[in-house]
Amino acid sequence: MGRKAKMRFDYFPMDVDIFQDLKIRKLIKRQGGKAITVYILLLCYIYKNGYYMKWDSDLPFICSEQTGFEEAYVREVINVCLQLGLFSKSLYDKDGILTSRGIQERYQRICQLTRRTSTVSEYSLIDDDDAEDIPQEPTTTKRENVPTPQPPFQAIASPVPTEKPTRKTRKSTKKEEPAAPAKQPAASSPSSTLDEYINELDKDDIWLEQIQFLHGMNKDSLRNELKKFRSECIANGKTQHESVNDVKQHFNSWLRIIINKKNNESIKPANDKRKGHLLSADGEKEKDYGGTF
Repeated sequence: MGRKAKMRFDYFPMDVDIFQDLKIRKLIKRQGGKAITVYILLLCYIYKNGYYMKWDSDLPFICSEQTGFEEAYVREVINVCLQLGLFSKSLYDKDGILTSRGIQERYQRICQLTRRTSTVSEYSLIDDDDAEDIPQEPTTTKRENVPTPQPPFQAIASPVPTEKPTRKTRKSTKKEEPAAPAKQPAASSPSSTLDEYINELDKDDIWLEQIQFLHGMNKDSLRNELKKFRSECIANGKTQHESVNDVKQHFNSWLRIIINKKNNESIKPANDKRKGHLLSADGEKEKDYGGTF
């Protein structure tokens, strides 16, 4: 089941010569410049609903609340609009509908330009002959029967360029020289890039202070660890790093492993000394608590 066609507009166009229209000039002449505000507000209500709106006894109050004008003044403006033909007086008297032929023609034109399926059917003021005069967008079916013109350059045979015989003989007799081999870039030392990163870290006092605070080491010890880290990277073949940040992460992880390994080695002998509670099989050996008690 197809979706219901959208009737309302989110916005509508307005002619730049609206104040030159004779009916608008008469409306302003009779009711003042404020009357155009009421008229445009009614147009917004109409296009928000589609192409017409039904009269409601609360409409003057709503317009008064929106514009700040008195309800009596709003009623007078609507009556003048009906008298001038800005709204259809016959439809208003018969069905209480506010619309006009111009509003419906503009609505139908916008629907055709935006390829909407909505049409003016109910309370229509547009004759069938007038509806045919409304310009429509050209469709693809009309363009299919139009033959595509051939480009002019296809009908004209392009002349075949002729070369001088002397040039031909020169080209044929000339030997092609072999292309020179591309020069290979000189291979850099495996540790050249790593040394640059290490020197940069050695001079980065801010980074050294952060590592010093993180691992509880002074700067001299950290610089010595940097040298050990360089030697181990070269020994393990890890000389290529993407950036200085990559070296920082690698060094930080490496240093954490080294510190944890040292801490484990310092704790292990102490644990071995506390094994005095284990009794020997013959009971001859004395317990050794390592002087911890």
